[in-house]
Amino acid sequence: MINELPIAILGFGKTGVSVAEYLHKKNKHFYVFENNETVEKLNQFNSLSDASKNKIFFGNFDRTELYKVQYIVQSPGIALSKKIKDKISKNNIKIVSDIDIFMKNYKSKVIAITGSNGKTTVTELLNYVLNKLNYKSVSCGNNGIPILSIEHCKYDYICLEVSSYQLEISGNINSDVAFITNITPDHIERHGSFEIYKKIKYKIFEKAKQIIIDKSNLNIDYSGSGKLISFGISSSNSYTINLIDKNNDFIIYYLSKEILKLSDINLTGYHNLKNVAFVLCSIIALGLDVNKAAKIISKFKPLPHRMEYFYKNNNFHFINDSKSTNIESTLAALRSFESPIVLILGGRSKTDNFSDIINFIKEKDIKLIVYGDAGKHFENYNESYTNLTIIKNLSDVVNKLKIILGKFDQEKKINILFSPACSSFDQFENYEKRGEFFKKIIKNNFK
Repeated sequence: MINELPIAILGFGKTGVSVAEYLHKKNKHFYVFENNETVEKLNQFNSLSDASKNKIFFGNFDRTELYKVQYIVQSPGIALSKKIKDKISKNNIKIVSDIDIFMKNYKSKVIAITGSNGKTTVTELLNYVLNKLNYKSVSCGNNGIPILSIEHCKYDYICLEVSSYQLEISGNINSDVAFITNITPDHIERHGSFEIYKKIKYKIFEKAKQIIIDKSNLNIDYSGSGKLISFGISSSNSYTINLIDKNNDFIIYYLSKEILKLSDINLTGYHNLKNVAFVLCSIIALGLDVNKAAKIISKFKPLPHRMEYFYKNNNFHFINDSKSTNIESTLAALRSFESPIVLILGGRSKTDNFSDIINFIKEKDIKLIVYGDAGKHFENYNESYTNLTIIKNLSDVVNKLKIILGKFDQEKKINILFSPACSSFDQFENYEKRGEFFKKIIKNNFK
């Protein structure tokens, strides 16, 4: 006999499955609501659930069973309509995230990381450093491993990457350290406006014991009651970590002592210098050895699909930056290289305004290939920018690229940068599959 109302799980993707597994282990009664019915999802549900107690409902969420539950665990990929939200509110049902459930009973120290760009690189780099310092650390959250899939009691530190979707659902996130790598317009279709998006991002500061701020980023202000740790570009050691430009190389200082150079690390670009600074500030905030951390960082290799040098053919250098799904990320990638550059971008655009990219590449005389859904936004630039080529599919890029590269001085290094500035969803399931496809066609056709 079941004496309590069930817990509702909205969405049965990676997060929803982890919530169901967690509740099943706790012997809790739950209902799963999933839009898309597949045999795989049904089998997965049956494999971890007691069918006499728990149920899965496929199709529209707006059904009687949803409004007769204790509370609702919403997966970040699920966007609820105003109609359903109003009904949930009318029935006094609380909506929580998997992070909220985790935060009720955890023992590890948590470093909470969000941002429009760079958050996965920082999360993985910090986790790498902590493990190399011989602590038990895990990275989880938005970067792939749901937080309820880890046994937190086994870890000293949890490097938690949090997306705006997760922050939107979650209450205040308790953390030992928190920071926002940057904020640029993104996911407006979900949140409604850039101002709302920024407000959601700032939630990460509200219950943080220590907050890290990039003082050179004027878009992010100190917010919250936590202790402030800062870094920035400086000539006078004004911050905890100082980034000083010397002889065309950036030097990182801590307490007036040089600890690392940009040229010492395997990560390309100024934006990655800041990613390193966030990690070093986190190490300082946690009271760990920053000098040892700096030495470890110098050995870290870039993650796949993030400024990934994957192939060289003669003087052609190919970089896979498929993870760049917005304009600011692609601009950051472009700033990391000297011309000549061939930029390949495209996919499902998040905006119809690419003027920032067009202005940048005109100034630097960068050749541009645009593919997919984004092509329609570049048709008006054809007359004013002659170095533009528009194609339908990413698979068509090889022939166009060979023609363009044939016009260069073959003795000079040429960077071919795949940095889409758009989501993958017009032609690919995700940015990983897009990146793997690009690498495959390049390696097969440039030998």
